[in-house]
Amino acid sequence: TTTLGPHRDDLGIRLGNRAIKNVASRGQLKDVLLRLKLSEAAAIQCRRGEPPVLLLDDAFSETDDERRRHMIGWLPRDTQIFLTGTDRQLAKDLGDRECRRFRIRKGEVEAGSWD
Repeated sequence: TTTLGPHRDDLGIRLGNRAIKNVASRGQLKDVLLRLKLSEAAAIQCRRGEPPVLLLDDAFSETDDERRRHMIGWLPRDTQIFLTGTDRQLAKDLGDRECRRFRIRKGEVEAGSWD
């Protein structure tokens, strides 16, 4: 357990004079969170000279198809990304990106195809 660090702080984002969590949809909130995460990754890359590994757990759930495609377009191509999800459309939306798929079934990890 870690009791100290920036991950323990709450971050409040406002849109005008209202908390964004009270006015944005779940998909819009995921959009904002991904942008923040990618900004953080870019800052780390500038400082360290190499891209960090990104862990994105179900980042595109609750987003519509158009928003998901735009969000995927923001993902850097020079970065290793572990992306989880349950929607098969996500694999198609990744397009020509170099990807490996794994499935977890009954506690076992197995390599899979996009089919």
